[in-house]
Amino acid sequence: MDASPPSKEGPTAPQRYIYTQADMENFRHSSARKELLSFVSAMGRGLTASTNTSTSSYGSLLPHCYDPSAPLATLAPALASLHGSLICMSSTWMDGNHPDGIPPDTTAKARFGNPAFRTWHARLVERSGGMIRCLMGCHVKYNNANVDGQEDIDRILKECSDVGYKAATAEGLTLFPEDKKKSSSKEREIITELKAYLHDSFGHPIRIDYGTGHESSFIVFLLALCKIGCFSWSGNGGGSGISSASDSSASGSNN
Repeated sequence: MDASPPSKEGPTAPQRYIYTQADMENFRHSSARKELLSFVSAMGRGLTASTNTSTSSYGSLLPHCYDPSAPLATLAPALASLHGSLICMSSTWMDGNHPDGIPPDTTAKARFGNPAFRTWHARLVERSGGMIRCLMGCHVKYNNANVDGQEDIDRILKECSDVGYKAATAEGLTLFPEDKKKSSSKEREIITELKAYLHDSFGHPIRIDYGTGHESSFIVFLLALCKIGCFSWSGNGGGSGISSASDSSASGSNN
């Protein structure tokens, strides 16, 4: 995807540019593809590192061992917030018995998937802005905060995860509304771009399918978060597996 320049009406969402084999060949030789592969490789090496650390174009790779009993360990505040939102999306939204849940459509006849996914995706579109504003708020609030030991780190990450969960609920629409008067044009541009990547990360709402393109969108979403600094946090030993290489823009080079 590529981000179009902002219009007078506001920032424009990224647009698709790969349609033909020639387009794909241009992408295969682009700096954007190289950057994506470097990012994925850095995340992989960061997750498999044991005692030694190495470096890449994304900075220091930190040893990370996932512990399901402590899923927030080593995350940065923004990613802890994202974790909370994803928990809400994958559990609460999927619980047909929860007041905020989406019950499966048992009457529709579909060859693949359940048409209730369209409702799920529409909710994602409706609430994604609040979720992104929430995680960016956690990043701004705690990125340079003084941290007093592991207990303080755990408290901050739990707080960010909890507020990220709230951002994905109906309450999030009032807790994290869009405020054009308080937000800068750059901030609105970044949020618009991030929303587009997140919307494409979970499947197609019309076809009700999911493939590698949707997986790639989530990787681009994570890359964009990394580029605005959301992967790094000095309070937790540097961040989440890799540290940000650039805080200047959400999208990479298009050449």
